Amino acid sequence: FGISYHDDKFGAELMGRGASGQSSAQFADSKYLTMDLSLQYKIRKNWKVYVNLYNLTNAAFTEYSQVTTDGRYRYPAAGRQFFIGTDYKF
Repeated sequence: FGISYHDDKFGAELMGRGASGQSSAQFADSKYLTMDLSLQYKIRKNWKVYVNLYNLTNAAFTEYSQVTTDGRYRYPAAGRQFFIGTDYKF
């Protein structure tokens, strides 16, 4: 689930996901809710700055990768993290 807003200069997006009934033996809590937030601001026509915040709730959960012969391969997702940057297009 999520919500977003964008205009000519500013953009924001808040996305959430969650699950319940997972096995806590697979690096995860049996249920989780995590939220990601992205913000961007256009300084000039070809230049923007951004901030991306991931897993704001610092939830412990697993991601899926390749499928193996005995099922899915799971690995622990990263905890709370953020990225700040700029993007310039020529």
